[in-house]
Amino acid sequence: MNAHDDIDDLVKLEFRDMVASHHCGIYNFCRLFADTPDEVNELVHEVVVALDRRFSSCHATTKRQQWHWMLRVMRSVVVDNWRRRLLRRTVPLSADLSVYDDDAGRNDRETLDELMSYLDNDQDREILHLLIQGYRYSEISIEMRISEAAVRQRVSRAVKKMKT
Repeated sequence: MNAHDDIDDLVKLEFRDMVASHHCGIYNFCRLFADTPDEVNELVHEVVVALDRRFSSCHATTKRQQWHWMLRVMRSVVVDNWRRRLLRRTVPLSADLSVYDDDAGRNDRETLDELMSYLDNDQDREILHLLIQGYRYSEISIEMRISEAAVRQRVSRAVKKMKT
């Protein structure tokens, strides 16, 4: 064994000790954000993997500092997990606007379809469809996997294009 292996072993041992000393807190934190025991275990696993990956950035010397560093990492993992679950739940939007049933609704739909035909980009049409359905810009950005600023910009450009 060389010095590099000794350092790796020491780091692994230090990480194991840190996780072991905070295992109840990690589990309870994950339990707050999961619905079933399986989801809790999955989230705990994701948290431990993220902690391991980021352990080199932990410069905490006390248990309290370690816990604060771990909370930042755990919050990040929980937010990522929430976004993934949100994306899994959403259904791709079809281009059909047959939600209108009456004659006035058909006229509105035809007018809207005509306006949408001026748009060159299918993604812009889909963003506008989501907006019409009542989605917020933040929800659309998650669904479309683009930034909220990009959603706002695309809506603005699409509306201007439809006005001309």
